[in-house]
Amino acid sequence: MITLDTEDLDDHQTRLLDLLCEEVEEAPLLDATSGPSLYHRLRRHLIAAGATDGDFEFLTEGLVRLIIESDNPFTPGKRPRN
Repeated sequence: MITLDTEDLDDHQTRLLDLLCEEVEEAPLLDATSGPSLYHRLRRHLIAAGATDGDFEFLTEGLVRLIIESDNPFTPGKRPRN
């Protein structure tokens, strides 16, 4: 399980980040077809959980970190070779 530092977040932001972590952990490996659907699903679920435009900056930072620290094949150093 990947965890992110939540010391400086309020309860609302912590809940949203927890949801983001859960969604990313359950998502299939990213590729050209799964990436767009993951983005739309994440955005829909986060907005339903109360995310506002102002929340998406820190959520994007969290998402980048989750992807980099995951076993995703598109993280730096793990890109597929053609």
